[in-house]
Order: sequence, then C-alpha cells, then structure tokens
Amino acid sequence: EGLHTSALQQTSIGEMDMSHTVITGSGIRNLTFSQAYIGSDFSMHHSHISGDGLWENAFAWMAVDGTLNMSNSNISGEGFNPYALYDIALMGDLDMSHSFIADKGLQPNAVQLAAISGNLRLAGAHVEGHGIAYRAFGFVTVGQDVIFERASFRGSGIQAAAFSGASIYGSMNASYATFPNNSLPYAVFYGLSIHKGMNFSHCNLEGLGDARGGPFVGSAFSPGAYVDLSNNLLSEIKKDSLTGAGTSLLSLRNNSIHTYAANWSLSVAGSQLFDSSGNPSQCKFVNNTNAPSITWDPSVAIECECGFGTSGTGSFCDQGDCDVTVQYLNQSAIQNQGYYLPVQCPPSLRMNPNMRMLPKPASAGNFSLVPNGACLKLICKDGYTLSGNQTEIILQCKGGAFNKPTNTCVHIDNVFSFTPSQIAAIVISILFVCSLACLFFTRWKKTQRHASVLRHRNSLTERLVHAKDEELQLLRDTWRIEWCDIKIEKKLSKAPLGRYI
Repeated sequence: EGLHTSALQQTSIGEMDMSHTVITGSGIRNLTFSQAYIGSDFSMHHSHISGDGLWENAFAWMAVDGTLNMSNSNISGEGFNPYALYDIALMGDLDMSHSFIADKGLQPNAVQLAAISGNLRLAGAHVEGHGIAYRAFGFVTVGQDVIFERASFRGSGIQAAAFSGASIYGSMNASYATFPNNSLPYAVFYGLSIHKGMNFSHCNLEGLGDARGGPFVGSAFSPGAYVDLSNNLLSEIKKDSLTGAGTSLLSLRNNSIHTYAANWSLSVAGSQLFDSSGNPSQCKFVNNTNAPSITWDPSVAIECECGFGTSGTGSFCDQGDCDVTVQYLNQSAIQNQGYYLPVQCPPSLRMNPNMRMLPKPASAGNFSLVPNGACLKLICKDGYTLSGNQTEIILQCKGGAFNKPTNTCVHIDNVFSFTPSQIAAIVISILFVCSLACLFFTRWKKTQRHASVLRHRNSLTERLVHAKDEELQLLRDTWRIEWCDIKIEKKLSKAPLGRYI
C-alpha cells in the first residue's frame, strides 16, 4: 500500500536513507513527508516507485539541509503528481540524474515553488510519457545550474512553459540531450529567467519551435548570457525561431543552415555577438543597413552570404517567391512613366542553370506572382528615357524580395534636369571650387606683390650701383695726367757753383 498519508509529516530527522527501496501500489501518499525537516541528505537513489507514484503534496513544504537524491531511480505510473514536491527547500541539489521517469512523468506544478540552493540535475535521465509538463518546474529557484546533459526526452518531452516563472542563477546545460522530433517545442522556456545562459549543442536539433514561434518566446536572459545552438542539424531559421534569445551571445555555428527567413534578423536585434560560421548560408552584423527592399525593409544591420539554392537582398537567405504581382510593381513604375516586363535574366543574375523565367504577360496589368529568381526589366514610355545615364534596369526576385530600384524614367527634355538634392550637391560643389579658386587667387596676388617689390628693389640697386660707378670714374679721370700734358725743360742756372735750378 506504499507509504501512508502523513506517515512522517512534520518529522525532524538528522538524515534519511531510502535508497534501493521498492514502493508499489499506492506509492508515496499525500502529506507523507509534508513539512518534514531533514538535517542532512535525503537519499532515495536506485529506488523503484510505481503505481500511484508520488502523490499530491507528498513532499510539500519539506526542508532538507543537504541533497534530495533520487538519482538512478525508476518512477513510473502516475510519476510525480501535481504539487508532489511543492515548495520544498533544499540546501543542496535536487538530483534525478540517470533516472527513468515514465508514463505521466513530471505532471503540472509537480515541483512548483521549490527553492534549490544547489543544482537541479537530470543528466542522463530518461523521461517518457507526458515528460516535463506545463509548469512542472514553475516558479522554481535554482541557485546554481540546471543540468540536462545527455538526457533523453521522449513522448511529450519538455512541454510549453515547463519553467514558467522559474529563475536559474547559473546556466542550463542540455548538451548531447535528445528531444522529440529533434526539436525544441514552442515557448518551452516561456517565463524563465536565466543569468548565465543555455547550452543546446550537439543535440541533433532539426527545428526550433513551430509556426507559432520559437522555444525562447517569453524568456529573459541577463546581459552577457549565451545561447549555444552550435553543432546541430538546423537547416532553417524562421522569422520567430530566435525570438526571446535576442539579448544573448548567440551561436549557430556548424549547423546546416541554408535559409534565414525574411525578417528573421528582428529577433536577434539585441544580440551582442552572433556566430553563424560553418553553415552553407552565413550572416553577420555590419555597421550599415542595406537599402530597403520593395517587399520588406530590413531594420537590423545584418549582412548575409547566401549558399547555393538561396538568395536575398542582403539581410536574409530564402527560396520563396516574391509575394507581389507585376501589376503591383507597375503601380509605382507607371507613376514614373514606365512599366516592368518579364525578361530572361542575364547570365550575371542567374542563380543556377535552371533559373525560372516569368512568362511574358499579355499586358502590363498581369496578376501572376513573381517567382524566385525571375527578372523584370523597366521599360520607359515613348518620350521618356532612363535617368542617370543607365542603359537598362533589371529587378530580380531574390528569395522573396526585390532590391529597391534607384532609377526611374524621365522626359527626354529633362534628361539633363536635376533633382533638388542633385542641385544642392552641384551648388555646394561650385561654391567649394569657387572658394578654392579665391584662395589660390589671393595667394597668387600676394606672391605677385612681393615679386614686384623685389623687382623694384633690384632696379633701384642697379641704378645706384651704376651712379656710383660713374662717380668713381669721374674721380679717376680728375687725377689722371696724360704724358702728352707733361713738358720737361732744362734751364741753366745762374746760380753760383754752376748748379741747376
């Protein structure tokens, strides 16, 4: 008949050892350990509990100063009934690692409001049936880590909002774990607050959520937390696959991702680091956003290099057709005196040798959608020509969107006319050139004045030197005595002694 109701209620025990116990029939009934106090560890490892399993409130409000060890146990039948471990307080770990939990598994609110100072361990556990149900760990507080490493979740696996309202102050490590359909269910971590991050690497994951959204919807990550989805089998990132994980350090490294759906980047807008290396299509953050597209406007600075078979306008990689008609495109083109016609894509725009071509419509008002890879050519009406000296303008549907055209049709008389922005640019350029010319002219005039002064000084110096030379010549001529002006005469002196005078 199992353990009876209130059998050990409000009991105070130093240590409790129920390891290797076999409990069948009614299992552990309600209030059996309610409000009990265990001064050390409570060991139930290698136990076999079947039948009605752990009843409602079986361990409610229990306090354990150590670890509640239920590892390597076999819990089947009703498993953990609602509120079975309601509001328990553990100073150590809640250890259910390597246990086999089948049938109804962990039912809704099974461990609700538990306060676990250590770790929550399910490493290597095998969970089948209903798995971990809605709010099974609702409003739980885990002081360290949640460890699901190499655990196997079958049946319902981990259901939506299984951790609603829970707070994990460490990390969640689920590396090498397996999940139903190799996918993390929609909103499985709804309401969860985690401080360090999540590791779901090497889990063979092929999908994240469903059409309603991804697994991280409604979750909250502390700044600097990480989400590691590396080394899985993901092939597509949908629009909402990563919603909720955008504030983390996000790794999608070494998957098989070809497709990043339109507007997927909105979900990672707050990421501090994004790594998609090792995938056929790779995306990264850049400083500048790409030009807006006709179908949608990328608002995140993402730049993608698309793998074979996918294409995009810069911020995504997809294989989808453009959800617009030729008529829709022509509504804007006709306003610019032109219209689009389907044409064969030029070789430079063909994504593969079997590129599809949109059939030529009977008129410009065709209502057929534009398929992926198809090209349209802008044709100007009579009397109009392409602006910007362009010879032709080709639009191509790339994964569901067109690059925004930069040219329109203008009247032939206005080929050389300019838009206000072009006029402003021309005026600014002319003013700049004039400013440079004035600056050079001012400097040239200053140089010319300086050269004129120098020439005047040189001329004056030359005249002074010439005058000085003439004056010296006159002085030389004044004191010069020619030989022809000199006469030597002899005169016999009448003086005594016969001397000449």
